[in-house]
Amino acid sequence: MTPDASDDSRPIEGGSIVDKDLLKISVKGPFDVEKHRGQLTFGLLGLLALTIVGHYVILAVMEWNGKKVETLNNAFHVALPVISGLAGSAFAYYFTRTNRE
Repeated sequence: MTPDASDDSRPIEGGSIVDKDLLKISVKGPFDVEKHRGQLTFGLLGLLALTIVGHYVILAVMEWNGKKVETLNNAFHVALPVISGLAGSAFAYYFTRTNRE
């Protein structure tokens, strides 16, 4: 069943595009947002570095012992894009955001 164009060919009203006032968000308690963002960003970058270094160390040990390394390579190829995407997003947000205050 295909939609018939003769039913309603008027444009859909999408709402206003006028900028509205942004609401300020306040955080209650001893939580420091900037410190948390920095820790999260550098934690993800550390996880990325640990994944890469750990992969090559384990790969060298497995090659040295004559074990099969294909499953390790498959796991690395699955995990690396996910971790690098998270770390890259956090890194880009943390170092390129604008201060709206």
